[in-house]
Amino acid sequence: MSADLDRMFSALRTDTDNAMLPPATELRRTADRRRRRRAVLGLVAVVVAVAGVSAGAGVILADPSPPVPPSLTPVPSISVPSPAPTTGSPSTPDSTGSAVVRPGCDEVQVFPYDGPRPAGPALPAGLMLRATDFGRCFVQTADVPGYPVPDRSQGETAALDLCRAADYPADAKRTAGRLRTFTGGPEVSGYQTVARFRDGGAAELMSQVRARVTGCGHYTLPATPGDWRTSIVASGFAGDESMLVYVGAGPPGTYPGWYYGVARRGDLVTIVASTSDLGGDQARNRELTKQAVRRPGFG
Repeated sequence: MSADLDRMFSALRTDTDNAMLPPATELRRTADRRRRRRAVLGLVAVVVAVAGVSAGAGVILADPSPPVPPSLTPVPSISVPSPAPTTGSPSTPDSTGSAVVRPGCDEVQVFPYDGPRPAGPALPAGLMLRATDFGRCFVQTADVPGYPVPDRSQGETAALDLCRAADYPADAKRTAGRLRTFTGGPEVSGYQTVARFRDGGAAELMSQVRARVTGCGHYTLPATPGDWRTSIVASGFAGDESMLVYVGAGPPGTYPGWYYGVARRGDLVTIVASTSDLGGDQARNRELTKQAVRRPGFG
């Protein structure tokens, strides 16, 4: 949805492929932020020797780790406003880059939601995870009523955009939804979507996700060369059906790689992801998925 979310919707406008996988636009933004930070830190070192500079720079620029190819597809993370409304359209702050400062946490900047446009009515806010579920330093950055409908012509991706494939047929049976995005620091993000389906669409979606993972267990694309992989690393741990999907450039646990929790209860399906700098935590994503199906009214 922003640099982060577009990956994941690559979660919301960069080339986030593998999670729901996010799009390439997102990766380009991440790489640009990293290059800008390295340039800024170099200048600061020459002009001023101030001990706290790196913390301030981290709020605006990504961590200066090795550059990621602009074509990589990160998790749909979403850089958006905080907090958001429970009804109506996505929140839009008066100014861009609103700073959020919390004791003992990295300062972050929150930008207006710019992910896929939502459609359909909103599901109740009580179904959704909260920032504290993701971690002490997380803040909610967007609360979008309805379900996101990515514009493929603009490089937007869905919340579970595996293998850079087309939309899931079951998506046509969505009747309502909600999306929330969160951030815990530079390049530390998370999101959750919940959608209600008609006519058995929820169960169909779970089957279609499994089939897609099986169909592209190993794959490569001209824009993202290498041995990209998808696999289901856990299942049956939450709801009527559940799975933890891994996407990465190597076996689970290697970098870059991340996880998506997907669970169904009745006619509702939730997708949850939490990532840090194109890395994922299998245990955290599994626990967040379990918490999601425990929310009041889920199923």
